[in-house]
Amino acid sequence: MTSGPLHEFADAFEKMPGLDGPVSVFNDASEKLTENEDLREILSGSRIGTHLHPGIVHMPIGMAVGALVVDLTLGDEGNAAAGVLSGATLATAVPAIVTGLADYERIPSHEYRRLGAAHALANVAANTLTLVSLVGRLAGARTLARLTLAGAVTSYLVGGLLGGHLAHSEDSPTDEANQDESFLE
Repeated sequence: MTSGPLHEFADAFEKMPGLDGPVSVFNDASEKLTENEDLREILSGSRIGTHLHPGIVHMPIGMAVGALVVDLTLGDEGNAAAGVLSGATLATAVPAIVTGLADYERIPSHEYRRLGAAHALANVAANTLTLVSLVGRLAGARTLARLTLAGAVTSYLVGGLLGGHLAHSEDSPTDEANQDESFLE
């Protein structure tokens, strides 16, 4: 059994009844998205033999980190590039969201769906903060843009840690699903 601070952090979300509302919303969205078997197979990655979501999530996270690094290191010269990278963050978040919802459908228990909902909500916060940063940047509010972008990167980190725990911890709820070879058939 896995132990440690991240495990305890993740366990706390699994036990939060306050996440049951978002779980219901994500259940409904996931079910609607994956109703069509062909679409479900494409979005889950089963047609190519691997999950798509874990790979795709690197794009918005990387873009957001890149935007913050450019903004903090290049000063005024980096403002436009940070804006472009922030826009790219939001654009690449779309396939990450869609493939994440397709994977959410596979989470086996309500407690783990709470953890999945916490992961998704952290990323909703990150995307919202990235959008606020981009709007602030376009309006000339550079301090607001930097602060909200730093908050977005932090939220992506939290979301990534929770998602990584959900998918890869020793007692991961997807261990059985990952060992099920029918996923790849």
